Amino acid sequence: RRIAEESKAKPFESIEQLQEFANRAMNEQNNSPDQSLGGLTPTQMSKLLYKKWDTPDSPMKLNDKLSFGDVCGAPLYHNACVLLKELINQKDKNTATARGYLTRKIIEHCKDHFIIDSHYTKITITYSKVLNEADLYVVWATRLLCEMSKLIRKEKNKFKVTKKGKELLEKQNASKLYHLLFSNYFIKFNLGFSDRLPDLYDVQGTMAFSFYQIQQLAKKQVEFKHIYRRLVLPAVLDIIDRESHDFIKADLIIRIRVIEPMEYAGLLKCKREKVKILSEIVMLESTPLCGEYIGFDF
Repeated sequence: RRIAEESKAKPFESIEQLQEFANRAMNEQNNSPDQSLGGLTPTQMSKLLYKKWDTPDSPMKLNDKLSFGDVCGAPLYHNACVLLKELINQKDKNTATARGYLTRKIIEHCKDHFIIDSHYTKITITYSKVLNEADLYVVWATRLLCEMSKLIRKEKNKFKVTKKGKELLEKQNASKLYHLLFSNYFIKFNLGFSDRLPDLYDVQGTMAFSFYQIQQLAKKQVEFKHIYRRLVLPAVLDIIDRESHDFIKADLIIRIRVIEPMEYAGLLKCKREKVKILSEIVMLESTPLCGEYIGFDF
């Protein structure tokens, strides 16, 4: 638009002059801070989104030198450890059903020892007499993530913890285990595999921007309603809004696909209030782990 307006006001004498102006205008645009991008320039945003995480070229750095105390409270880490330890304890027994799920005995142990924040999961546990793996998303997802991370493998009627899984269970390797789980959870694992929302792959694909925004906007406790639309890129928000309707709104999608996964990874602390029969997030704040684990260097 700027190039069109300038050429109309004062026609360029040659195609070379037009190209020179276009190059200069594009360079200025790409290197100017944009408030809709959280104050980043388009060039910085491009690197954040398209460079592989935690590589020399990526502006997002992940700290894999944390202590057990730093990560032990994160449900992502804690729940994986609970499952791995119980599978080791039950190594001489059948831990896989004929259909390839965890047995009910394993499910019961996980139910009692997992960190479970989901209101819906708690309702399921309260009112279900019999629980299978597919009934408890948090257990199902943990088992799939551990398989994806090559911490466990299925052999006939057992889920066996691999040598790698046993080594990473050691407290001195807590940071390595958390780093592995975190990377696979947000990059490879499908965060929406069972929530029945629209696919919206761009939400997970631009999660690095959401991490950046959380650090900028939620250093102190802040109301969810005031910042949730700023946690995803404007273009992604447009897609979310197009998919929204009376029963599935943008705030629900961002809560389930962005906020709750971050909370599960231990990056956010959320305050909920009961609204009718449901529990909704009203306040959120980044945790010390968020700042210690994720850094940005533009």
